[in-house]
Amino acid sequence: MLKELWHTVFKPEEKDGKALVLKSAFLFGIKTISSFMGLGIVLLLANVLGSEELGYYQYAFTWTSVLTLVGVAGFDRLMIREFARFTLKGKQGLMWGIYRWIQPKIVLISVVVGAIAMSISFIDLEFFQDPKTRLTFRLALLAIPVGVLIVHRRATLNAIKEVTVSYYAENLIQPGLLLLSLGSVWFFAEKEGTLDAVLAISLNLGAMLVALIYIRWQIHKRVPKASPVMPDEKEKARWWRQALVVLTFNLAMVTFARLDVLMLAPMVGQKAVGIYSVPFKLASYMNFILIAFNGVIAPNISRLHHAGKKEEMQRMVTRTAHGATALAIPIAVVLILGRDWILHLFGDEFTAGGFALVVMVAGQFVHLICGPVGNLLVMTRHEKTASWCFGFSTLVNFGLNAYLIPLYSYEGAAMATAASLVLNNMLMLFFVVRKLGINPTVFRIRNQPS
Repeated sequence: MLKELWHTVFKPEEKDGKALVLKSAFLFGIKTISSFMGLGIVLLLANVLGSEELGYYQYAFTWTSVLTLVGVAGFDRLMIREFARFTLKGKQGLMWGIYRWIQPKIVLISVVVGAIAMSISFIDLEFFQDPKTRLTFRLALLAIPVGVLIVHRRATLNAIKEVTVSYYAENLIQPGLLLLSLGSVWFFAEKEGTLDAVLAISLNLGAMLVALIYIRWQIHKRVPKASPVMPDEKEKARWWRQALVVLTFNLAMVTFARLDVLMLAPMVGQKAVGIYSVPFKLASYMNFILIAFNGVIAPNISRLHHAGKKEEMQRMVTRTAHGATALAIPIAVVLILGRDWILHLFGDEFTAGGFALVVMVAGQFVHLICGPVGNLLVMTRHEKTASWCFGFSTLVNFGLNAYLIPLYSYEGAAMATAASLVLNNMLMLFFVVRKLGINPTVFRIRNQPS
């Protein structure tokens, strides 16, 4: 039994629904462990640092996550999508030629992006006059090239169906090492205050480097031995054009997701960011369910789309929708009903985030039951439509945050984020049904495919 489960989880091809469910369950298990470690990190930082120092830490790495996507330049999702096409056409050599061609480009882009951001921090802006904000921001920028290489190599493993292996570095090794190092510093520190936002960022950088070394080793072990064939100039130009479109989608997506923190810090302050980051982290745990399923189905969406197997794609997406919804309901109930007790674990000052947690859980639940709408659009070459949805929703998100944050602080940010998240998913769901004839939800939709 264990041997069968092992081979089902690690087998590159999804031969049937059982394999999809087992692999998704396995990845959800990894995500669950990772989430508990992530919560442990936030729990430790919240209790040791307090809300303000936690705000410095979260704000700095929010910018890092946005700028890392700029450095990746859209090649991550493009690799997953296009490698499926190359596999069907038997062009493995071209796959690995493009892999080698992309790597130096994204490293250069990430260094340039980091340098530009570093230069901006030296401008006499009112927000950067706070020395701690300036220092933590600059230190976190060093993580951009490391993060870019992790994303690039993780996408490569996903593209060749080594999804489970790709999850280890980012979801087990990095958070595990960070939690261990933070706990060690806190436990063995001779005086209170040794652990602050600057040291926490430095320890996170070290954990990322170890994760990068691991994932590089896995790439070396698992890359097929086909001789790389470098793409011609026409192929390179095509990849640049498509990568820029995917980059637009990625930037719209991450800006939409983190606009609340980016606006909350300069408008209200780092303490509000720290308090807000706890309910944000707790609510985002629900999103990990869909991420786990997406990691498995993304390459298969592209493969089935290129092969014209629409009915098989519908069956796969339906299984995903039922599994994700079934997992989401008990998590949402626990977070809402137990919010006061859960938030109290992070410290008395964080219990003020109870309303924000309820609002954000509601928004995440709607996001989850809509299914993998973003992946369905991007993996079927409708990334422009997805970018339009995110772009419009981001404008709405910006307007709502600008109006609600001055009135209600982090609760206003939660309301703005949840409302725009629902809007964005409704828009993408409409286009998935209309353009693909696929129903990614558990509900019956009028004019959906039979």
